Order: sequence, then C-alpha cells, then structure tokens
Amino acid sequence: MYYKINLLILLFIINYQLSAQNKNQEKPYSLEKDKRIYEESIRKNINKNPSNEFIEHIINELNSNDEDRQLQVMDLVIRVRDDRIIPILENTILGTYSNQLKKNCIEALRYYKSYSSKFILIEALNDTSNMVKLQAAYTLAIFGEKELSFETLKNLWKFLDWKGKMGINRGLRIIATNEAIELLKKNMNDNNPHVAVTAAIALAKLGYYDDAFPKLKELLNNKDVCIGAMNGLAYIGNKRSLNLIRQMLNDKNFQVRLRSKRILEAYGENVINNK
Repeated sequence: MYYKINLLILLFIINYQLSAQNKNQEKPYSLEKDKRIYEESIRKNINKNPSNEFIEHIINELNSNDEDRQLQVMDLVIRVRDDRIIPILENTILGTYSNQLKKNCIEALRYYKSYSSKFILIEALNDTSNMVKLQAAYTLAIFGEKELSFETLKNLWKFLDWKGKMGINRGLRIIATNEAIELLKKNMNDNNPHVAVTAAIALAKLGYYDDAFPKLKELLNNKDVCIGAMNGLAYIGNKRSLNLIRQMLNDKNFQVRLRSKRILEAYGENVINNK
C-alpha cells in the first residue's frame, strides 16, 4: 500500500512537470512570436553608425521638394533612425504632397516609435486621402490611441476598397478591444474573401479560435485565399486545425502544398514525398 501511494505521487509529479513544460513551450505560430520577429527584423536593418554626411544627404533629399528624390530615400530614413529627421517627416505629412509620400512618412514615424508625433498623426486623420487616414489610424493604434483609431477605422470602412478593408482588419487586431473584436467577427462575413480571411486570421491571432475556425475552414476551399486560411489555422494549432492543413498536402497547387508542409514541419511533423 505504501509503495502504491508513493508511485501515485511520483506519477502525479511527472505529469505535473510535463504539463508545465507544455505550457512553457511556445507555439510555432503566435502573436508574441510575430512581434519578436518583427522587432528583430527592424533591429537588423538599422544602420547603427551612419556618418553625419550620410544623414545630411538624406535630410537634403527630404527637403528637396522633389518627390521622386524624397521617395527614393525613404528606405534610408527607416535605416538610419536619426531624430533630426522626425520634424521633416511631420511637416511632410501635413503638407501638400502625394498620398504615397505621406503614407511612407507615417510608416517611418511608426518605425521610429515617435510617440511625440501623436498630435501630427491625429491631424492627419483629417487628410483628404482615406488611405492616409488609414495609415495614420493604424499607427495611432500602435501608439496606444485605441479609441480614436477605432472610430476612424470604423468610419472608413464604407469608403475603402477590399485592400483598404484588409488594412482596417489589421488595425482592429492591434486595438483588440471588445468593440474591435465584435467588428472583426462581423467583417468575417464580408463578401470579399480577402477581407473575410484577414478578419478571421486576426481573430485567430488574438485567441478567438472558436469564432475563427469555421470561417477559416470554409475559406480553405477558396483558391484565392486558401494559403491565408491555412495561416490562420496555424495560429489556432489544435488537432482539428492541423488535420485540415494536413489534407492540403494533396492539393493541386504546389504553393498550397508547400505552405501546408512548412506549417506542419513547424509543428514538428516530418513531411516527406510532398511533390
């Protein structure tokens, strides 16, 4: 009897430790992992020791009033991360420049994590371009201005095409309030599959698996968004989701088969003979 009790205690301890290990193991697809990969990619692309002459060259190009020259240095703006550039970006956003240049400047402020630029971004919500408004609202959501961002995104919905609506869904995922979640659930029923799948993926990333799963399963049958649907199922990562992804190993489309293989391998499966 004594040995049986000790054996039961030992089994309980082993099961507890295994359970704790499983909880600590990170899923191969998760929002937290996405954030780390994103931050790491930014760090790798930063030029940590740019020369003063190089920065002055970028500043001169940004001040040139020649949009071709300004657009050409935007990639460099993100890489050098010099705070002297921030006021130029802010002035450009509120100036009479092309929508593309304004969007790029807003994106640069996001990379700079220029929280002091919030008021500039709030002013940009009054821009005549809906795409500039979308970019500003998206960045404001990242900067923590969730309520204002949500109202802007909600109001923009009826004015944007399907690509813009995909951007709205990504912004709602960042906001992630109860109102934003409910709007994502509604957006899953959009007639455009690209819009629907981005809403479902956003919900899957946020852990609303039961809401996202039926739509992602349905969209696996749509060749235009099949890979996106698999990506969403990868964030769920439970048995029924992986079973659906496994079935796609036999799809006619090579890219679909390849994506299925890579997801399953990320979950530790050894997939062979996948032609």
